[in-house]
Parts: sequence; structure tokens; C-alpha cells
Amino acid sequence: MEFAHRESAQTEFAQREFAQREFAQREFAQREFAQYVTSQSAALVRFATALTGRSRLAEDLVRDALCRAYVRWDRISAAPHARVRGLVVAEYLSWRRLFTARTGPDAVHRLAVLPRKQRAAVVLRYYAGLPDHEIAAHLGWRESTVRTRIARALATLPDQR
Repeated sequence: MEFAHRESAQTEFAQREFAQREFAQREFAQREFAQYVTSQSAALVRFATALTGRSRLAEDLVRDALCRAYVRWDRISAAPHARVRGLVVAEYLSWRRLFTARTGPDAVHRLAVLPRKQRAAVVLRYYAGLPDHEIAAHLGWRESTVRTRIARALATLPDQR
């Protein structure tokens, strides 16, 4: 009888210890996420603005991407910026994001004439500075597709004159 009581107490202690560790890990993850958002929000909004050509829409994209990142933070916190930027691109390319962009003289507005996928590839290459293999990974394409889409995009961009 005493053995069963001791085993039960040990199990209860182990469960309590596990719960405390889990709570501490969640608390740490929340602080880490808050710190990431504080330090990277402006850069993410600039990146999303380059994609969309609209600051309000860019803010919405970043907000939605950060909400998705928060839920998965324990899995993406090892390389958060690349993963969150990928979530921003995914939100931008999603079927829910139907919008028209203005055209104008600056580079961001000139990108508005491109189809969404071409614009995403161009922004990832020239704004984020990613190599073809990383762009391919973000967009789920082959590297040759990345190069082709970027070449077509550059051929159709309006002149800078």
C-alpha cells in the first residue's frame, strides 16, 4: 500500500514539474515573440509594402502573418525572420488577397503592373536580397521557374525615365 502511495506521489510530482516547465517555456516563447515583433515589424511592413504597393494592405498582411507565426512560434523561432517573411509572401499570394495596385513613378508603384507571383519573386530577389534557391523554397517553385519569372517581370516593368 505504501509503495502505491509513494508511486502516486512521484507521478503527481512529475506532472507538476512538467506543467511548470511547460508554463516557463510558453512564457519564454511569448517574450521572444513580443521582442521579435518589436524589433522586426517596421522591416516586415516595408517588405510587404514593396509587395503590395499599399501601406495599409501591407500592415494587414504583416498582422495576419504575425498572427499565424504566433501560433507556430515554437516551430519557427529558430530562424524567425525568413519564416515570417515567407508567411507574409504566402498571405500576399493567397486567393483571399484580391486587390488592384496603383501605378506611379517610384519603384514600389512600378511593381504594381506585375502579376502577383512575378512581383513576389522580384521583391524577394531585389528587396530581400534572397538567392534563387531561397526564393524557390519560399514560393514552392523550382529555381528555373524563379529565374524565368524574374526575367519576364523585368522585361515588362515600365522604364525608369
